[in-house]
Amino acid sequence: MSAVAVATLLTRRIRHAENAADAWAAGDLVARIHDPGRDEFGRLSQRFDRMADALSEVIQVRQALAVSEERNRLARDLHDTAKQRSFALGLQLSVLDHLHERDGGDGRDPRQGALIKAALGLTGQLQRDLADVIQRFSAPTVAEQGLRKALEDTFSHLLGGSEIEWRLLLDGVAERGLSEFPQHAGQLLLIATEAAANSLRHSGARRIEVVLNNSGNRYGWTIQDDGCGFMISDHETTGMGLANMRLRARTLPGGRFRIASSSSGTVVTVSFTLEPTQGVSA
Repeated sequence: MSAVAVATLLTRRIRHAENAADAWAAGDLVARIHDPGRDEFGRLSQRFDRMADALSEVIQVRQALAVSEERNRLARDLHDTAKQRSFALGLQLSVLDHLHERDGGDGRDPRQGALIKAALGLTGQLQRDLADVIQRFSAPTVAEQGLRKALEDTFSHLLGGSEIEWRLLLDGVAERGLSEFPQHAGQLLLIATEAAANSLRHSGARRIEVVLNNSGNRYGWTIQDDGCGFMISDHETTGMGLANMRLRARTLPGGRFRIASSSSGTVVTVSFTLEPTQGVSA
């Protein structure tokens, strides 16, 4: 009877391990065996769980690197095609404007000069938009450099020459805990980039601060400027940047997004929960 009881219990444990292995084979790396036994089978099951953790992290990093390579390819393609053609269009419009002014507009519709000027303005805006898109696509990724270095490089390129002072206040414990989740850190990088770009374009800010801290498993991510602020209600339905930040925050586990703006500045706050991976202390 004892042998039957032991065999029955062992059979259940083996079946549970088989179910987890089948889930892994189907691509579900979230499944775990979670066998609490202290015998040989329990220790083997725990090693398989740790192997699944490591494999999941490797896949996440590889996916992040693949995204980075695709972004860099798109940046190169945009630079070599659309951006170059927009510059060529701008040069042609400049020549047309010069010829129009040289001829004095005699016998021509007076609206031609105004239309040429407007087209030149639109072309200049198109060139700036393309340069901004290319910069965003070619931004460094957290998987490649880590969050702090990626933020430093991104802000240096984005805010360089703007006379805006910026500081990164990243708590060391929170930063180490977040390093185990590069896919989540990448979302925080993009949220900070969008917030800083909005400050650069619209707020007239002189200072931007990015803060990362945590209390236990709950993390906080804040981007604050000292600009003139804006009416949030005016951008809730029309502002793609605000909507993108909100959506990125919601992809984080337990993610919450809040934005407050006044004449003294704008504060973007994201909070989320991270459970440390098995065997790793945050």
